Amino acid sequence: MPKNNFASICQFPQETEYSRGNDIVVTNFVYEHKPADYGEFYHEDHYTFFLITHGECNFTTDYETFSLKRGDCCFTFPQKRYKFSECDKSRMLYISFINPAAKILLNSLDITYVSPVRGGFEDKIAFFLKEFNRSKLLEAPYLIPHSLLEYALSFFVRPQSLASPKPDNLTLVNNILKYVDENYAEKISLEEIAKENYVSYNYLSQTFAKTVGTTFSKYLVGVRLRHAVDMLIRSDLSISEISYKCGFNNVNYFIKTFKSYYELTPNEYRKKGVGRHRK
Repeated sequence: MPKNNFASICQFPQETEYSRGNDIVVTNFVYEHKPADYGEFYHEDHYTFFLITHGECNFTTDYETFSLKRGDCCFTFPQKRYKFSECDKSRMLYISFINPAAKILLNSLDITYVSPVRGGFEDKIAFFLKEFNRSKLLEAPYLIPHSLLEYALSFFVRPQSLASPKPDNLTLVNNILKYVDENYAEKISLEEIAKENYVSYNYLSQTFAKTVGTTFSKYLVGVRLRHAVDMLIRSDLSISEISYKCGFNNVNYFIKTFKSYYELTPNEYRKKGVGRHRK
């Protein structure tokens, strides 16, 4: 994320003697006293946990704009667009991390790109800030954000219940997410995926929705539209070409769907240069 207005920052290499062999590797531990408005969408290669310590701000993804206040937290995901706005009176602490299995871990906690916001950390802010300041005095400061991240995640663990997805289901859904991300341009049918995995369509549809936080069809459309946005910004392909390359076989449907998500037609989006990705 942009780092031009923070007052304090601790940065850590991705490979340390401590981090090797651990599930989570912390790459940044930051406290921003004066976070800047992004003004445009941004994406990164890692996951990030944000905790609002003072004030209010808006957090926007491709799906929704969330109003965050003191004690709220949110998560961002690799290569998934987001931005902050109206941050002039807010402060935030954040921990960036990488982990190949993080998507499964966060899915198991019902934390997804569609549902990335949680609350209830008001009484824990003082502790987080105290630990941040303590980390600047240690020879091995990466121990603290690693522990704080696991401490924060522990509050999202739900009691076991019949409604909780089984581990096998989490693996199945994660494989579907990967398949969609790699094959979004092709014809994809949840019915066919269900047959290939020897489960019923209704069971898979319900399991996917409970785990990811949205229906399979909405997730698929969201993935295709994000790739369409990238092509609009980074290429000179025609609207028809982008439509077909992103899995939309009907250009009019593509334009209508795009406008329902972004409130602009693809041509309008391209002309305005909305949400250009940063290199």
